[in-house]
Amino acid sequence: MAHLVGDNDRRTGINLARPRLPRFAQEHPEVDLRVVASNDAVDLKREHVDVAIRFATVQMAQPSGEKLFDYRQFPVCAPALATQRRKPLRTPADLAHHVLIDFETILYGRPWYDWQQWFAAQGLHSLKGAGWLRFSHYDQVIEAARKATGVAVGKWPHLSDHLRSGELVAPLGEPGAVTVGAFYLEVADDAQREASDVFLAWLRAEARRDADPLSAVVTPRRAAGRARKS
Repeated sequence: MAHLVGDNDRRTGINLARPRLPRFAQEHPEVDLRVVASNDAVDLKREHVDVAIRFATVQMAQPSGEKLFDYRQFPVCAPALATQRRKPLRTPADLAHHVLIDFETILYGRPWYDWQQWFAAQGLHSLKGAGWLRFSHYDQVIEAARKATGVAVGKWPHLSDHLRSGELVAPLGEPGAVTVGAFYLEVADDAQREASDVFLAWLRAEARRDADPLSAVVTPRRAAGRARKS
């Protein structure tokens, strides 16, 4: 059995792998997988873990493990909200006319708010939304965004399927994207090699699939085009 842990931010690293794991199980039924989420820096040997997905912000020292992918954030919303004529969403300033759906958590013992991180990275310290809606679980944030409640901070590659399908759009495109950190792989010295190697190869293939973030992101214009064709 291969043991996987996503540490430091349980709502991001594991959230990337979790919706894809059923596909891994179908493709590799010979591999038993145990998945653990933790907000702590787990000791792989002590906890009998084979593979860890570790997260580090751009302000932190880069872990020694293999970099899996950059962690990018950008505004996302439902297509219907993005194409409103009364409240257009073309520039960061337009966010002031919309409810901002925020994700709040604790990262390394400190409060983390998605919109605060995005505003800081964009140098928009004084910008505020028309209102706020905060959740402590990211799936609740995305569900509210899907229902056109407001604008959320999207995470790539976590929302790649939502964006490719057009269920959500990135109204600001590439200029609205910021890199806030990266995810890294760490493999235990005593890992069960055969099972771990199969899982690592699959995980790297998933990362390559999402290697070029915004080339696959559906913008409001493309979403509108799809709607006309359907």
